[in-house]
Amino acid sequence: MTKEEWKSWLEFRESDTHTITVAEQKLIATLHAKYFNHKFKQPCSCRPSKARKQYQMWIDDINNMFETQPKPKYR
Repeated sequence: MTKEEWKSWLEFRESDTHTITVAEQKLIATLHAKYFNHKFKQPCSCRPSKARKQYQMWIDDINNMFETQPKPKYR
């Protein structure tokens, strides 16, 4: 992850809300597409329960990557 992505993800993880904003949905979809090699797509909000499950799976994937990769160096 780049420094900016790492910082954005850290801010997302430190949030204490139980909902995700549109900007956070875009962050999740963008990072997942980039690091898990697929085209950018956002789950359809027409089926909220399916979208929640998809976002949670992506969050879990990104969290795993976030926790196992070294922190980017800040200068």
